This record gives sequence, C-alpha cells and structure tokens, in this order.
Amino acid sequence: MMTFRSAAFGSRRLFACLVALGLSACGGGGGGDNGSGTLTVNVASVSLQVEQGTEIANTEISGSITGATQPVYLSIVYTNSGISVADFQQTSSTTGKVIISPRDPLSVSPGVYHDTVTVSACYDPSCNRPVGGSPKVVPVTYTVKAPTPPAALVASDRAVAFSSTPSGNVLTRTLSVSDNTGATSTWTSSSSASWLSATSGGSSGGSLVLSADPSSLDEGLHLATVTLTSSNPAISGAETVRVGLYKSSAAASAIVLSPPSGVGSRAAADPIRPLRYAASGSTIVAHHFYTGELIGTIDIAGGSISSITTSDDGSRLYALDAGNTKLVTVDLDNFSVTSSTTLPDLTPPGGSFSGTQIVHARASGRSAIVLSEATRPSPAGGLVAVTPVIDPTDGRSLGRVFGFDAFMMSHFSGTHGAVAYTAPTCCTGGLSVQRIELKATSNGGVFGQTTAASILASASLQSVAASPDGASVLVAEYSRPTLYQFRYNGTTLSDVGGAPGGTTGFASWFMAYSPNGRLAVLRLLDLLVYNADGTLAHTYPNLLATLSSTNATGQVVASSDGLRLLINDNLVDLGP
Repeated sequence: MMTFRSAAFGSRRLFACLVALGLSACGGGGGGDNGSGTLTVNVASVSLQVEQGTEIANTEISGSITGATQPVYLSIVYTNSGISVADFQQTSSTTGKVIISPRDPLSVSPGVYHDTVTVSACYDPSCNRPVGGSPKVVPVTYTVKAPTPPAALVASDRAVAFSSTPSGNVLTRTLSVSDNTGATSTWTSSSSASWLSATSGGSSGGSLVLSADPSSLDEGLHLATVTLTSSNPAISGAETVRVGLYKSSAAASAIVLSPPSGVGSRAAADPIRPLRYAASGSTIVAHHFYTGELIGTIDIAGGSISSITTSDDGSRLYALDAGNTKLVTVDLDNFSVTSSTTLPDLTPPGGSFSGTQIVHARASGRSAIVLSEATRPSPAGGLVAVTPVIDPTDGRSLGRVFGFDAFMMSHFSGTHGAVAYTAPTCCTGGLSVQRIELKATSNGGVFGQTTAASILASASLQSVAASPDGASVLVAEYSRPTLYQFRYNGTTLSDVGGAPGGTTGFASWFMAYSPNGRLAVLRLLDLLVYNADGTLAHTYPNLLATLSSTNATGQVVASSDGLRLLINDNLVDLGP
C-alpha cells in the first residue's frame, strides 16, 4: 500500500510537492535498480479554454508507476502563469492524479498562458535514480477570451417618461444608440404614434432625439414605442424604446391616498408611467405621482416581499417573495401577476430571502436580475454564498458577481443599463461602496464584475443613490453628518465630496435620482434639487415641516419625468 513518508514545498515562483510512495510489495528502500519500473501519464499535453465571466472546471492528469522494485519518491512541480494550484491525489497503491486548478478567468487579462507540470518519480529524494520514463513534462496551455456577447443594437435608455402638466413640461429627450460589436453600422428608427417623433436614423454611437407633441391628445396616459433597426447583418433583432406621455391640466395632489405602511426601501418608480410601486408584507400597490390615487393592488397569498425592481423598459415589475421563496413577475401594462417562479439553482441565505435585495440590469441587450445574496451547492460540498445573476423569465442562474463578497443586508441602487452600486446596510468598522458592472457572454450568460470599491471610515448606511449613467453614486449614513459622493473615473471610485454642487457637512436623510439625471436630496427639513449637470436648481427650506403626512415610511422616490417627488407619503413638485 502506498504511504506518505515526507513532504516538502518549493519556493519562489514554483510550487513543489514531494512525497514518498511506499509500495507494499517492496522492502524498505536502499540501493539497487537505477531506472527499473515505468512512469506513465495519460496525456501528452493539456489545453484549456474559457471565456471571461464563465467558470472553468479543474482538469486532471492521471498517472501510474508499474514494475517499481523499491519505494518511490514522487515530485510535482509546476509553473504558475495560468495555473493557480496543482495538487497530487493518490488513487491506489500504484496510481495517482494531479488536479490542476486554473486561475480565475477574471483575475488575468485575455490571452494565452503557457505552463508546465513536471512529474518526477525517483528512488531517492535527490532524484539521482529516476524510475523509467521519469520525468514527464506536460505542457499546459490556458486560453482566456474576453466576453463576446451576441451582437445587439443598444439604446442608452429603453424607457422614457414625458409629461405635460401644471407641474411642468418634459417633452424631449436625447438618447444614444450603439452597436455593441463596435462595427461602424447604421440604424433607422420608426415611431408607433403620430404624437411622438424620433430621429430617423444615424450611425452607431449617434444620438436619437425623441420629442412629444401633446397638443392633439386627450388628457391621460399615452404609450408609444420607437423601434430601432441596425444595418449590421449580425444583429438579428430590433431594439425598442418604450415612451409614456402623461397629460393633465389638473393641479397635482400633495399627498398619497391610502398609503401603505412599512415600505422602507421596497419602492420603485415606473420608468414610463407616473406611478410609484411599493410593497408591504404580501401586498404590492401602485400610486399616481400626480393625483396621489391608489391605481391598483396585488396581494400575493402567503407572500412576504423583501425587494422589488422594475425592468428597464417599464414592461415588468419583479418582486422577491421571501415568504414563498419565489420571484414574482408583474405585467405593468395591466398590473397583474404573470408568473411566480422558484429559483432552481439557489437556496435562501440562512433559510430566508427576507434580507435579500434585487436589482434589474441589462447587459448588451440581455435582461437579468442581481440578488444581493443567495447560496448554491459548492463543488467541494456544502453550500457557498454568492451574489447570483438570474434570468427573470425562469429564475435560472446566468452567472454571478465576481470580486464581491455576498452580504445579506446589501442595498442596491441600479442605473439605466449594466451598472449597479451596492453597500451593506449594517456593519461596523467601515462601509464598503462597490460598483458592479454587468457583462454578457457568448452563451447567453450574464456576470458581474466589481470594478471599484471605496471604504468609508464609518458604519450604518442610510441611503444609496446611483446616477442614471452609472458615473457616480451618493451615500448617506447615520453616524456622520456627511453626504458622500463617489465618481467613477474608469478605474476607481474617487470621493469628490458631498452633493453634486459640493454641499457637505449636513445630516442627509435620503436621495433620489430621476432617469433624466435630476437629483433630489432631503437634508433634515430641507429639500435640494440638482440638475443633471450638478448645478443647484431649487432649494425648499423647511419643507418637511410643511408637509401634511408624518408617516415616515423611509423613502424618497422621484417620478421618471423628473418633476415629482414622493417623500414618505407626501407628493412634491421638483420644479422645472
């Protein structure tokens, strides 16, 4: 029987494992043969290939020693350009295998990495008397490819909200349209409604200008779709932008009627309609930003909703139902549940999704939902905590977020497309703010990569708000009277201090961005409104003291047209 007699480790850039293999058919060593016996391995070379954002399994080199007349010392030495670890595992008295673990594809740059695994079998520790056929040198080639998502035409926004009301008029918006392959293709557009005009066409990276004319329309909500088609033959599908126009001559309400209780962060604005969605317990409600009226109610039997998010085109609302451990999908065109889906690859952390947050994202045209935390089976056995990315249609896993430690109480703030920011809602000793960028792969997967992180020397997160373009994030906390602003420079997050206009030194409560980039900051009793360029547009001193409702549900939600703000259960004009 093979027995381990000694072990030693190499140094510098090489890793060596030296073990003595005692064969029960043999005596205790000594002199004798020089080269009798035969070392064989099952492969002459190893070739591995992986696309970044996907996971690669370990590979094995199997070998055997036959005809040995004495105990054998086995040495495994490998280089580590693309190999992370190579471990030896004995499988019988004369056989074993080397288990090769490649480096995480995202920890290296795309390219080809060359290594060798050298297996030596000898009758002495210095290897002056090798077994026949020793050493075996196995070249290992590890090819890492950059993510190559399917070709797609991508609009910078897939939902636009227009308004014509006494609170203000928002009737034009400029988007960008790009070919994700980088090709110099062109695109054309068409509008489904006469009241909505759109730039007829342009080149990849060009502007799409949308303009609404409400003059001939009745009061109420009007919906339209702009369809974009690419000249690139590799792009098979069209891109769409959904547009909503709300027209009213009535003065806006100052309060939400029949407000829910205990909403907290479980609230979201409709991307194309003047509606705020909120969840409390098993109930999802929709309230109008202008009239304050309760538009609809959905009750999920046995449900306990921990988080909600809307799709980027305003067609769906997704709710994570911790009570039934399911993802619930609501069709926003008729405000009804269309599906309630289990998450087949995941289990709740600690047995419940009650503290898990979700956010919708779209990577290269691929819709996905990120969960702050879940668990899944580990190849080594048991469960491992992950931040998964799932398909909203069936709940299956599309990938996960790399470089991010899943934290049950993380709070997400999403952007227009493929960027989300996250921070833990409770911790001690520091507050981490992380930027997650979602990317699509060639096989339909979606993964997230943490591209920046900053640590605040404090704790107790209060609110997080990401700018719609993903360029910056605002963070408010309980423990210090400061509103932090971090801006992404392409590599790191830099603390640029306070609100966009440079305001610092106050105890900020909550913040909210509208999709057109306007920012509302609730500071103690005051409300500050900033334009998309960071200039201060309006200041409303002592606003909270004048509001009717004192129902502190802990939320600030901006309407998608950027004209209205919901503070707790109060509705406020943000001004032009």
